[in-house]
Amino acid sequence: MRHHDVFFGHGLHGAARNLRDKMNAAQTLTLARKHLATAIQESSARFCMTGAVRALDDGALDSAKMWALKSLGYSVGVFHADYKRAAA
Repeated sequence: MRHHDVFFGHGLHGAARNLRDKMNAAQTLTLARKHLATAIQESSARFCMTGAVRALDDGALDSAKMWALKSLGYSVGVFHADYKRAAA
C-alpha cells in the first residue's frame, strides 16, 4: 500500500484497529508535512519525512508515525502544541 492510498481512502479495508492506526499515522504525517517548509532543522526534518513515507509505503504504521513525529520535532520542536498533540 502506498502513502497516497491512506490519504485518499484506498486500501482502508483492514481490521478496525488497523484503520485507526493508519489514520493516526497518516494524520501525523500530514501534520509533519505542514511544518516542513518552515522547519527549524529542515534537512533533518526532510530526512525523517523520507523515512516516514517509506515506512507508510511498506505498511509499517508504527514506524511511519515514529518517523513523522521525529520530523515534526525537527520542524517545530518538542514543546510545540502540534508536536504534543501528535505525540499523545
